[in-house]
Amino acid sequence: MNKTNDDQQQQRFDIEHCIDWINHIGPGNVCLYFMSEFYRYACKIVKQLQEKLPNIRFFIMITCTTGPETLPFRLQDNNSHIDAAIYFGCDCLCPEKYTKTLPILFITLLPLDDEFDYILEFVDQEFGDLSDKNVLLLSDLTYSSYLTPVAHKIQLKSDSHETKIETTKFVKPQQENWYLEPRISNLFENVDAFSIVQYPYRLKNNLSDYDCILFLGECQDLEMIISCKKMLMIDPMKQTFRTLDGAKEFRKRISLIEKFKIPNNKSIGIVYKDFQSSISSSMKNVRVLCKRAKKLPYFISLNQSDFESRLGNFTQLTGFVFINVCRCVYRMATELSRYLYPVILWKEFQIASGHNIVYGGIEWNENFAINHDDDDDDDYGSNEFNDEQNLMIIERNQQQKLNSNDSWYGLIVDVGSTAIESIKSGRSGIASNYDNEQELF
Repeated sequence: MNKTNDDQQQQRFDIEHCIDWINHIGPGNVCLYFMSEFYRYACKIVKQLQEKLPNIRFFIMITCTTGPETLPFRLQDNNSHIDAAIYFGCDCLCPEKYTKTLPILFITLLPLDDEFDYILEFVDQEFGDLSDKNVLLLSDLTYSSYLTPVAHKIQLKSDSHETKIETTKFVKPQQENWYLEPRISNLFENVDAFSIVQYPYRLKNNLSDYDCILFLGECQDLEMIISCKKMLMIDPMKQTFRTLDGAKEFRKRISLIEKFKIPNNKSIGIVYKDFQSSISSSMKNVRVLCKRAKKLPYFISLNQSDFESRLGNFTQLTGFVFINVCRCVYRMATELSRYLYPVILWKEFQIASGHNIVYGGIEWNENFAINHDDDDDDDYGSNEFNDEQNLMIIERNQQQKLNSNDSWYGLIVDVGSTAIESIKSGRSGIASNYDNEQELF
């Protein structure tokens, strides 16, 4: 595999357009966000920008890949005084992941010839003659500039003029302060032929109509993955690929839904990760659906990057629902599927509660809709709920009593509730054979 050096790689971003955009916006402080695969170019790119724009202060920011997106909050920190942001690479266009107030520029990656060669060679080995296959070519925003030339090269290389490979359009963002590079603006045109919208894409046909989806970059849209027959994800930079079976991934989600519906799983955690928008309406919907499913909700705020490990602190709960997350949750959903108790998403919770919804290309529970007239707080005190011992709100003073019945549980810390009886001196040295070991332990 022919690898270019870092100097060549960093020039794949349109730095000149970044400079023109900054001059047009006129900010004093600019945040530069880099995807993890572009970290090693960050310092050199900042140096290039500083040489051209010496009066601008630049900040490099990174964020975790699995936790909640905290970057919008950091950008609005009064102490940072950030005026604008530039994203170098982007695998998610869900508006809730971005600040609503600052102007943002999205920079895509310029393709290289050896990456085109790898993609074409892969397509030839995987599909051979494309005349009898219906293939959809997609990408995340990072690799969006590859779409048109890759489709054109595949068409030229094919012996048949009936090659059925289609590309996609992107939904034009409604955010007035989002800026895109001019060379990819044609991908955001509103064309009548692309009438099916599955944000952030516009498609000509349903995903299930294609024999395979060829995705350049990293697809994190769980609903898209479970709705297609087969997806081949290609990383042009690393020149690697992996295959996802949509039906297999869908069966995994269905098994979690069925596990969540088990009658013994009565007390459930409703987990909120994003508080940029109001959650009052969703809380009301949760109560209605929990009443129907005979579950008692326990509302949890987990706005930390290590939220996966924090779920283990709630030993009294036997299932979790993540409510206000964006569409790009495939990696998170895959990791949480290994948890002891079922962890599902909002649409999956609606299915488990009997709500009529379309998910994975299937319409579920056709004869049910949420009725808020049935939402009465007094209903949680009815015999239907009181007959079950596990169906209770977990109060602070009940926690130790509940945990005392567990075979194992974490430490319970209640700072300041009891006076310290004594303070013992610590010891230095190797962690064994202390002279007062028995006294300490």
